[in-house]
Amino acid sequence: MTAPGAPFAVLDDDVLGVRLPVFATRHRNLRELLASSARYGDAEYFTLGDDVLTFAGNLARSASVAAALRERYDVQKGDRVAIFSANRPDYAVLFWAAVSAGAIVTAYNGWWTVDEVRHATELTSPKVVVGDARRLERVTHLDLGAAIVEFGEQFDALAHSAPAAALPSTMIDEDDPAVILFTSGTTGRAKGAVVSHRGLVGFVQVNFCNAAVKTRAAQLQGVAPASAPAAPAVTLLTSPMFHVSGLFAGVILGLASGMRLILREGRFDEEDVLRIIERERVTAWAPVGGLGMRVIDHPRFGDYDTSSVRMISFGGGPTSPASRTKIQRAFPSIGINMANGYGSSETVAAVGRSCGPHVRDPDLGRARSAGGRWHRG
Repeated sequence: MTAPGAPFAVLDDDVLGVRLPVFATRHRNLRELLASSARYGDAEYFTLGDDVLTFAGNLARSASVAAALRERYDVQKGDRVAIFSANRPDYAVLFWAAVSAGAIVTAYNGWWTVDEVRHATELTSPKVVVGDARRLERVTHLDLGAAIVEFGEQFDALAHSAPAAALPSTMIDEDDPAVILFTSGTTGRAKGAVVSHRGLVGFVQVNFCNAAVKTRAAQLQGVAPASAPAAPAVTLLTSPMFHVSGLFAGVILGLASGMRLILREGRFDEEDVLRIIERERVTAWAPVGGLGMRVIDHPRFGDYDTSSVRMISFGGGPTSPASRTKIQRAFPSIGINMANGYGSSETVAAVGRSCGPHVRDPDLGRARSAGGRWHRG
């Protein structure tokens, strides 16, 4: 897969003064990745109730917002643009607009207290803070030292201010910072983890490579993976966009793969999740923590058609063998398409990942390196 001439050929290159393996064919920044999504046209990128954002619409709105950030708020390369909001399609629009302009997206935790918002603001000094009404109301009396934009009518005005705008032409280096995500702060104050354009583009390619390797490994082992749906994946995104699972694996990977991402509003509701899976024919879901078990244990689980689900992923903590077995029985169509990952904001999401038959193996042996990639078993 990674040999010269192969689909994911790897070569050694200079990365900040260190020789490291990189993919030979790659986008050089996130703006290039965004531009490549034009091939998906009017296919749906995000759905939230009746609110639909197509790939073409996202591209146009992102270009318009990028122009507005520059012209109205003097956002320049390296400036921080903070997002303080629940999941919504325009979260993605703002993300792509900011990184395309060379700005750095600072993803504020939507559950933060006023003191935590103050701490993050002092660390990152954003030039603009964009948020939803509920969260901006929480910090009304806090001097953020930045322009404030509210999602809704005010943000829509930016998204429609330059309908014919092209994406910015600002020079963006692969190793320029793109995102600041905050750690959980379990041992103290939350820390800002800086992630580069190179890291995020690489995250996409590693996921594509892993999928190809998994398919090939299944063929060699004589294991039949679950039949893939004819259309692009329909993913239920319940992870917050201020987290690696929502932003990297959702917003970014979704755009790169032509994925349709389904959002929902409000507190987690097991039956609402079941309704969405049935109505939207969801094919993939990554329930964080105990959310998957809560849905399976709902008394009306059997009343809904969940046969469309072909992929279940876990993360954020260990999942017991009993839980994995129970989930596989509840979603029999996933076959071997069940994965358990571990990562962190600082490592561009993934540190380790077990998938296929091995996700049920409690002891895969010691990790070993093969060409700079670590494997177990």
